[in-house]
Amino acid sequence: MFGLSAKATYFLVAVFTVVVVAISAVLGVFVFAGWDKYDKYNINKVASLEFSEGEDEFRILQLTDTHIKSVDQLDYMKRSVQELIDNSNPHLIVITGDGIWAGRGRKYSNTKAVLKEYVKLMDSFEIPWTYTFGNHDFEGNAKAVDYIEAFKSAKYCLFDNGPAAIYGNSNHFVNIKNGKDVVFSVGILDSNANRKYKDTVGNYDHIRDNQVAWYEWNIKGVSKYQYGEYDPTTGKVVSSILFYHIPQYEFYEERLQLLDEIGLNVENANGEIATETDDLSGKDSRLYPGRRSKLIETAVALGSTKAMFVGHLHRDRSVYDYKGVKLVQGTKTLTTSFFYGNEASDSANVIGGTVVSIAKDGSYTWQREISSIVEPEYAE
Repeated sequence: MFGLSAKATYFLVAVFTVVVVAISAVLGVFVFAGWDKYDKYNINKVASLEFSEGEDEFRILQLTDTHIKSVDQLDYMKRSVQELIDNSNPHLIVITGDGIWAGRGRKYSNTKAVLKEYVKLMDSFEIPWTYTFGNHDFEGNAKAVDYIEAFKSAKYCLFDNGPAAIYGNSNHFVNIKNGKDVVFSVGILDSNANRKYKDTVGNYDHIRDNQVAWYEWNIKGVSKYQYGEYDPTTGKVVSSILFYHIPQYEFYEERLQLLDEIGLNVENANGEIATETDDLSGKDSRLYPGRRSKLIETAVALGSTKAMFVGHLHRDRSVYDYKGVKLVQGTKTLTTSFFYGNEASDSANVIGGTVVSIAKDGSYTWQREISSIVEPEYAE
């Protein structure tokens, strides 16, 4: 290297690595091991959960957009989430972003204190849980490193920040096993946050190329572990689902098509109101990424991912079938902010969680779990 001895080269590389780690820590980015697409997949480095003895289903409860702004709101969250747990009996809880929010005009509020109590609350349910970030999580004084340290201290949290080599702060997988067999793989991706584009009006970031490459590497790696090879044409691919916060561009395209076909406030094919309010009109592309990610087309090509569950749009209940991949707008949890329409009778139709049930043969079903505990006075 530049005529230096091997010893000097190794020293410079070590110094450079230390500097990168230090800068990353200052910026609030928690650094984990690197990753390269040529790395060998190691099943032992991926979190896993097993089917409970005597049960034929593994259930996942998705919570999203709880938007807790103060410790006082956690009592409401506890009662609402406990009801959802009692009704669905989940084995894993996935929170898809915007769990904590500093709130309008309160960018420097003490979200660190809220975060501490939020994590305690989630651990109190004594159910494995994990988290991916949304676009509001870092608007207070709690940054990525604070979240990650809090998650690491929790007994039941399976959160992993993911490799430093890829974009984002919450990219990880959880494998669902039946004995040694991987029945299903659950991917949690960081859809990142706000972003300005020169040529489009979308206000939100997209899932980046290296995240997609890492997702593909995981799917092929777990399939090779299970079947000895990855070959979707012969069924040698582990089924999966993905959770993330911001719906990607294909959600927007499908929404436009749906609006052209049925208009606003009309039931979709699933018997749900798919486009419930004009504030989320199909032409409002500001609510989506300004650029198309490679994620969904890659998922179609891989033949593994059956569905993607997102948050972000609080009252939207759209469900799309995109080339065989189900795109599901998750059910907002709690009436804590950005909730359009504060009447309890209206709120009760759209607040709760989303439950995914996985069978031992790799098939899955999903349904909404509506909460009867609604406190609209918290809405803004």
